[in-house]
Amino acid sequence: LDANAGHIHVTSSMGGEIPQLIGGLYCATKHSKNGFFYSLQQELLHKKSKVTLNIGSFGLIVTKEMKDVVIRELNVPRVLQGDLQVCVNRIVDNLVLRKRTLTYPTSNLAFRINWYLNPYFHEFFLTGVPDYYTLVRNHSSIHKQSRESGYQRGSS
Repeated sequence: LDANAGHIHVTSSMGGEIPQLIGGLYCATKHSKNGFFYSLQQELLHKKSKVTLNIGSFGLIVTKEMKDVVIRELNVPRVLQGDLQVCVNRIVDNLVLRKRTLTYPTSNLAFRINWYLNPYFHEFFLTGVPDYYTLVRNHSSIHKQSRESGYQRGSS
């Protein structure tokens, strides 16, 4: 990589930047991933390496398959939803320009700042998400029922 002035892109999550309600294990894995790669990035900068490293922290990227869940069931505000094609374009731009970080959707920056200033920020945000825990439990029980009935992912 060094001989060819290579570039490394790491795809991560906002879960690695701020803690998320009922996401302890997920956030822990993303925080460790971000910590490792941010440290590697600093080492590369310190030794003036030709290798560059970009860490992309992504929030909710809405695909067509999950659009109904995000809008109808979770009631996620539009400002917090990221468009898949815009996300891909931002990744490509960051690779070409060799930027060090990428946060998308941009509203996640406000999330990060709010969390640092007010750790109870999630409680305010979740007032607009009715029955959040029930929804999570229902989705978990659906998956459990599928497993118990012998359904396996990828089977017909």
